[in-house]
Amino acid sequence: MKSWSQLLSGSGRLSWWQNTIAYDKPNASRVYDVWTIQADGSGDTCLTCSAAAVAVLGSLNKGNPVWDPSGKFIAFQVEMDSTGLTQAVIDADFPGSGWSNNLWIMDAAGQNFWQITNLPDAGGVIYPRFSPDGTKLAWGQRISPTSLAGGIWGTWQLMVGDFVVSPSGVPSIQNIQVLTPTYTTGLQEYYYEPHAFSPDDQTVYFMSNIGPGGRPFFGGPGPMDMYALNLATNQLTALTNTPDQWNEFPTVIPGGTSLVYMSTVGAGAAIGHFRGDLWVTNADGTDRYQLTYFNDPNSPDYQPDGIVTADPAWNADGTQLAVYGNLGVAQALPGTMWILEIEPANATLNAASYQRPPLAADTIVSIFGANLANQTLAAPSAALPISLGNTTVSVMDAKGVARPASLYFVSPGQINLVIPDGTGPGPAVVTVTNPEGVQSSSTVEIASVSPAFYTMNQNGNGVVAAYVQVIPASGPQTYEPVYSCPGGGAPCATIPIDLSNSSDQFYLVMFGTGFRGRSSLQGVSVTIGNQSVPVSYAGAQGQYDGFDQMSVQLPNSLAGAGVVNVVATVDGAQANVVQIQLQ
Repeated sequence: MKSWSQLLSGSGRLSWWQNTIAYDKPNASRVYDVWTIQADGSGDTCLTCSAAAVAVLGSLNKGNPVWDPSGKFIAFQVEMDSTGLTQAVIDADFPGSGWSNNLWIMDAAGQNFWQITNLPDAGGVIYPRFSPDGTKLAWGQRISPTSLAGGIWGTWQLMVGDFVVSPSGVPSIQNIQVLTPTYTTGLQEYYYEPHAFSPDDQTVYFMSNIGPGGRPFFGGPGPMDMYALNLATNQLTALTNTPDQWNEFPTVIPGGTSLVYMSTVGAGAAIGHFRGDLWVTNADGTDRYQLTYFNDPNSPDYQPDGIVTADPAWNADGTQLAVYGNLGVAQALPGTMWILEIEPANATLNAASYQRPPLAADTIVSIFGANLANQTLAAPSAALPISLGNTTVSVMDAKGVARPASLYFVSPGQINLVIPDGTGPGPAVVTVTNPEGVQSSSTVEIASVSPAFYTMNQNGNGVVAAYVQVIPASGPQTYEPVYSCPGGGAPCATIPIDLSNSSDQFYLVMFGTGFRGRSSLQGVSVTIGNQSVPVSYAGAQGQYDGFDQMSVQLPNSLAGAGVVNVVATVDGAQANVVQIQLQ
């Protein structure tokens, strides 16, 4: 995210088509209507406020609009117009609740309205969403105000139907499928809230509480995780699995298959105060990373009152993202509509594990992108330069202090560098300037440690880059390899480490990066084959910038264990899991 600005206040749920944003907002009586506004802030128009619209739709809540891909229709929710409703009930039936309402469709001008569902008073609909080709419409539908688990939100179903427009221009939903995918057994509240279809129209992405984990600690009927359901194969995939947290609004990024979504993970959500930032993930739930830092006190974008970045909606080319910024203290209250300026980001990873941030000062990292340099060069010596072939990298930390990074290697598609010493915690902007002066950047989280081990296959997996130091009862020390690399494209493999001589001492010396900033040696723990082993050293290797090493003793009790995992944790952060072989 490059920057953000406020478009208007007092708004709610939204949808973006070309240059027009449809959204809902409450009037002076706290009743929501559907409006449209241009992305530049002009043309703010109510579509459901006219006497003609009220005569058809009633005078209660109308909202949660979504454009169909042609821009000719808007699907939305309309509260059932019963008599004698108190203001408290009307507030509770706001568009984001999905309670006591029906699904409607109107034309883009708000002149013609068609009712799609006709549910009983206890029913309701939530978050209608069109497929990219406009042939399907999905929504969540409440079938009961109660649930087997006794939750406050009731029992729901996931609905998917064909969106059909007659020759005379009348829309309808046909061939409706009633879906109740389940991920685990046991009593669940079964809440389904769809948010997007895949670009090929075959998969629907939705939020639900069908997974394990109990309620989020800050309240609600969760936890809420995100799922992908392939409509052709019925394959259900969990995209997140975060007990006691909340993940919502999976939305496809234009021009790709990745998703942006809201998550409370790391946002400081508390009882009575919901907070959430935007994250990005692959379509299968892998490679997640944080996009916004509005709830991070170390970020220049920090919002002290807390915020929920809800209902992300993209413009056509993916350069802008509109969100509804709810303060997270009362769901029915309106918030602020923000426009976020988005640019393609370089992928900045730990160079040893190839894992996403957090990173740490004095950690070696790899940047992957395009047009990063115009030639391939490596640092000529251990004294690293801050410029290679006129390519430079700067790291600006959360306090706004920019420092040049030392460079190991540059090429058009990859740069290896060291995060500068002194880079403070919080979100940092890593900016590459190529020889032509073209800049590209990424925002990464900086923590005190980012532990990782190098592996001989150079992908963060498999046999660790290490050796074994053997200290015999008498005679000189020896150093034994732990890997064999046959070459010719064959992967490196473990080779046995002989621990059978009980009179000898054996130390595994592993090379990595990102853990010299540990609090103390007591903050480092290592298990090998599920057995805890003593850690004798964890810190700088001393010869190369950012290069760390960790030494652990191999007890004779591990003899014969075979190929085992080495799992290291530094101040609560786990390194990539690597392997050795013991005999």
